[in-house]
Amino acid sequence: MRKIFHLIFYFSFLFGYSQKDNVASGGEALGSGGTVSYSIGQVTYETNSGSDGNLNQGVQQPFEIFVILSNPEFISDLTKITLLPNPAVNTVVLSVSDLNNFEGAIYNLTDITGKIIEKGNINSKDTSLDVSTLPGACYFLNVFQNNKAIKSFKLLKKAF
Repeated sequence: MRKIFHLIFYFSFLFGYSQKDNVASGGEALGSGGTVSYSIGQVTYETNSGSDGNLNQGVQQPFEIFVILSNPEFISDLTKITLLPNPAVNTVVLSVSDLNNFEGAIYNLTDITGKIIEKGNINSKDTSLDVSTLPGACYFLNVFQNNKAIKSFKLLKKAF
C-alpha cells in the first residue's frame, strides 16, 4: 500500500504542471460571435486565412526593434553616414556625405558573435562591401574614428 501511495505522489508532480505556461500577458475578448481567450508568449499551432486577413492562433507576433547605435559626441555627423540597401543580397554601400569629417575612419563587419568578417578604410564617399558570399543572417557594421566607435548598423543579409 505504501508503494502505491509513493507512486501516486511522484506521478502527481509529473502531471501537475502539464499545459501550464508562464506568459507575458493575456486576456479574454467577448463579442456577439463568442469568446476568445488569448495569451502572449505561446508557440503557434494554427493559422487560418480568409478574404479579410489572417488569424494566427496562439502566437505572439514577432517584432524587431531596429536601433542604430551611436556615440553622442558625434551626434551632428551621424545622420551623414548611411548603409544601403538593408536588407541586402549582394552588395551594400556605406556612404558618408562629407569625407573631410570622417578622415581616418574605418569600418568592420562582424557576425552576431563579434567575429570580424571584413574590415577596411573609408577612403571615399561611397564604400562598397560585397556580402554575396555571406550566409543569410544578421551582421553588424561598425564605423570607427580615432579608435572610437561612432556608429553601428545592424545589417540583415537575405539568403537568396
